[in-house]
Amino acid sequence: MMFLRIWRSLTIILVALFTGLEFAHILELPAKMQYDGALYVTIQNSLYRYFGAPGPGAFITVGAVLWAIALTVLVRKRQSAFWWTLAGTVCLLIAFPLIYFLNPLFVSLGILLLSCKNHR
Repeated sequence: MMFLRIWRSLTIILVALFTGLEFAHILELPAKMQYDGALYVTIQNSLYRYFGAPGPGAFITVGAVLWAIALTVLVRKRQSAFWWTLAGTVCLLIAFPLIYFLNPLFVSLGILLLSCKNHR
């Protein structure tokens, strides 16, 4: 019982940290959309070094997903807890590819459009 409480608490902390990392990007987006392409790339490669690999951001992100999956397995015999935990884990599993595969595509397209607009 105590093991499950500790695991649940650590999962919540990892998911909260993961959410915080992504929310920081959302808050910065209006300012970043006004940068030219070269400045944007410079900022991405310097300021956000610890958001991804090999920094702690990568471990937080992957850890949140893996710990949520493990928590789902751990509570599988507790009917109500299982369904809520499964729903949260599925949301994380949906959010992960959206954030890390589709978001860079949209950002790249935005930079391309801004570059074309600035060259007119």
